[in-house]
Amino acid sequence: MNVAPYTVSRWENEEGSAPSGLQQEVLRALHNTAQRVRENEAERAMIGGLIALGIGALIFYLLANR
Repeated sequence: MNVAPYTVSRWENEEGSAPSGLQQEVLRALHNTAQRVRENEAERAMIGGLIALGIGALIFYLLANR
């Protein structure tokens, strides 16, 4: 976005001028992308947990019915 880190810090702290229209669009796109990545990570973790639970249940069943 070709701005100094200090400028971004001022935006975050609502000091001084706000990002321009194009900068706001870029920031919104980055935020939305980060949100999707975070949600996908949560989904992957949940699916991984369910798979591990299923494997654990299968092992328990096999050991209990030897």
